[in-house]
Amino acid sequence: DWPLLDEHLRAGLELQAMDHRRTLAGETGGFAVVNLTLSSREVLPGLFASFSAYNLLDEEYGDPGGQEHAQDAILQDGRTLLFRLAWRP
Repeated sequence: DWPLLDEHLRAGLELQAMDHRRTLAGETGGFAVVNLTLSSREVLPGLFASFSAYNLLDEEYGDPGGQEHAQDAILQDGRTLLFRLAWRP
């Protein structure tokens, strides 16, 4: 968690990594996913804002499927963006 803009904005960076895993018919590859979140102090009294980018680098990867799935590996979401406003009285 790093302060930016005189501590009015903070940045958080996360790395998630997974080695290859077995599937019913073989294995998935390993992967690494980077997530980034920017969050503000109060924009207005009681109002907070944040912006997150999950899977920032748009890594393509899958999780092993089970016998109930048609796919051997289930493709996971690519880059996902989230903007959040929260009000706290």
